[in-house]
Amino acid sequence: MRFLIIGNSVAAVHCVEAIRGVDKEGPVTIVSDEEVLNYSRPLLSYYLGGRITENRLAFRDEAFYQRHKVDLVLGKKAIGLDTKKRKIRLADEAVLPYDRLLIAVGGVPIVPPVDGLRHDTKGVFTFIQLQEAKRLINYIEQESIQEAVVLGAGLIGLKAIEGLMERGVRVTTIELMDRVLANTFDAEASSIIEERLAAHGCTVIKGDTIARIKTRGGKIKQLTLKSGKEIPTPLLIVAVGVRPNLELVKGIPIK
Repeated sequence: MRFLIIGNSVAAVHCVEAIRGVDKEGPVTIVSDEEVLNYSRPLLSYYLGGRITENRLAFRDEAFYQRHKVDLVLGKKAIGLDTKKRKIRLADEAVLPYDRLLIAVGGVPIVPPVDGLRHDTKGVFTFIQLQEAKRLINYIEQESIQEAVVLGAGLIGLKAIEGLMERGVRVTTIELMDRVLANTFDAEASSIIEERLAAHGCTVIKGDTIARIKTRGGKIKQLTLKSGKEIPTPLLIVAVGVRPNLELVKGIPIK
């Protein structure tokens, strides 16, 4: 039995452990479009804040893959899936066959349409991948960023806020709901978080969102909110949530 796993995060690692609990010898291959061994996404805020280095992000070492006899294919994106012939095609045109396939590619960040926002606008980031965190850190250092705006005060947004504040960046967060972590906490619990954010210098704007972005030289310079309020900022992190990454299964009979 040939096992093929697309993705190399927590789901993939636990799948390998479960497979080896019942099948010690069947070939197992993991394909990931990221080039790093693996990393814990919740630790990205500590990496952004400088509390830990990149080598502290991994939750399984290289010996894990060797011990479980895993063929690890890194930096290669799966772009095609043939369910009848049971094979996937990688971006470099390599083809990998399988008997059992797990698609564990997680989610992709939601970036809502905003007037003035282009895909190549400089100073606008999401915050769910290590590569994005690296680009964010480089931008902060190169542009000497002192203040930033985080759109969304859910779990991803708060992790981004945490990392930014640890770097000494003044943060304003904009949340469409009436409180932070609205999908997680009740009003009382949310108010405790808001008080702690305020104590650390974070400005919390609730019940509002971004209507328009102004740029200069391709870089973000100012936000206009739906309320009409204007906020100058050289950096925006969009953290309004994620949606399932369905790119690989579009147009095929998988339900």
